[in-house]
Amino acid sequence: MISDGYDCQLALVEELSGVLGGEYDIWERPSPLLACPLRVQTFGPQGARLIDAFESELESLLRDASDDDAACFALEDQEHSALIAAVDRDRSAVWVIDREVAPMVEAYVQAVLARQRLEDQSMGLREENTALVEQVTNDFEEISFLGRLAKLLRLTETSHQLPEFIGEALTSLRPIIAARTLVYLDLEGDEPRVTARADMGDELRWDNETLELLAARHAERASAGAFVSNDKALHVSPDGETITCYVQVAVANESDSYGYLMAINRADDAASRACGPLLRLSENEYGTWETSLLETVGSVVAAHRSNLDLVSEKEDLLVGVVRSLVSAIEAKDSYTRGHSDRVARYAQRIAQQMGYDQPALDKIYLTGLLHDVGKIGVGDAVLSKPSKLTDEEYDEIKLHPDFGWNILHGLEQLRHVLPGVLHHHERHDGAGYPDGLREDETPLDARILAVADAYDAMTSSRSYRAGMTDERAVDILKEGRGTQWDPEVVNAMLEAHDDILAIKQGYCPAERITRTAPALAPTCQTS
Repeated sequence: MISDGYDCQLALVEELSGVLGGEYDIWERPSPLLACPLRVQTFGPQGARLIDAFESELESLLRDASDDDAACFALEDQEHSALIAAVDRDRSAVWVIDREVAPMVEAYVQAVLARQRLEDQSMGLREENTALVEQVTNDFEEISFLGRLAKLLRLTETSHQLPEFIGEALTSLRPIIAARTLVYLDLEGDEPRVTARADMGDELRWDNETLELLAARHAERASAGAFVSNDKALHVSPDGETITCYVQVAVANESDSYGYLMAINRADDAASRACGPLLRLSENEYGTWETSLLETVGSVVAAHRSNLDLVSEKEDLLVGVVRSLVSAIEAKDSYTRGHSDRVARYAQRIAQQMGYDQPALDKIYLTGLLHDVGKIGVGDAVLSKPSKLTDEEYDEIKLHPDFGWNILHGLEQLRHVLPGVLHHHERHDGAGYPDGLREDETPLDARILAVADAYDAMTSSRSYRAGMTDERAVDILKEGRGTQWDPEVVNAMLEAHDDILAIKQGYCPAERITRTAPALAPTCQTS
């Protein structure tokens, strides 16, 4: 019978022999290339008589038993029959039994052989199923991880969030590839620096400096393709643990290199977490599957980093255009120079105190820069008047939030600034303009800008009056809580007052640049 091992089949022969109550011989079929007679591996008392009586038929019958996986009874004389059962492709067991019981014995042997065939098939199916389950499990975990990675990408809008994104990705990936430690190293200049890592447990077995040196040592090889080491000690930690399993892949695209991902040693539960046998080197090594998954993550991080860089460049361009608009406003009124920038900084600090995240802080800073852009539509005579405004002139000034909304509402990238630009002169009690909104009807951005704008207006000098002291401005804000200004915003400003005052005292407007030569290049059309 064909089986996974000779010992398994020999055990079956022993079982049959116990039932048959007789000795047996193991016959071995020689290689077709060898011109020699049948060899008897285990010679019993019937061996010589069988060879003498049935030598001409024995080889073909042994071959039939092995090829057909069946018992044979063709060898017989007046008293005895020879029962032949295959052990494997080249070996058969031979019993000599009483001829009278041969049919009954044949039926029993066939049943035993059939049982063995089913057990062998079942074992093979179990092994195939186990391998399939392991592979499907790993495929599912990989797909689930890549899904989580895609979700994290959607939530990561700015470069400020990139370290957090990478840290969460490493934390999710580490148990999937059964790594003891996963590390991301960012290239600062030419030197890799650890910016995110995920370790099994709380103990850091290797310090960042060691990992940075290790990454630098293998940087050239990793940049050419994944560097995998499973067979030698790369480093020994202070507690004696050796780095023996190591993968380093580059985080790069065709034009830029951003850093490296490193996987160090396998976790204690690697044997139970390892991938299927077709891809696995062993539970103590990194193989094709783990390395490919790390390379995929490296490619995703590199692509996302490149996209964030492009977004940052576009944002820088946008801020530059905004500053040009602000400069146009301030050119009409020298006394308000720096006002928009200071209001933007105050608003950003107040918003931070109120829990804004970094992307929102960037947006409210931009809103602060643009909050008075509508003053471009106000007449110069009114805007620069050195004395108190008349009611008609004040009504014209009150149009600047609507002018600002009209200037900006067509710019899709600046839609988030519109609530602050339009409503930063609303009052908490509803007596403000342009729409008379009250309390929470006014967007929070606008309520924050209202406090920041009022503080800067009170503490700045104008042609017709000197600026108030910080103490006096703070007292007015306190007095106006709940009537002119949102109490929560005023309280947040007071909590951040030290920083607000530092911004005021340390503020220095950018110097105006005087042109010294014609602007001849570059031009719109290149040669």
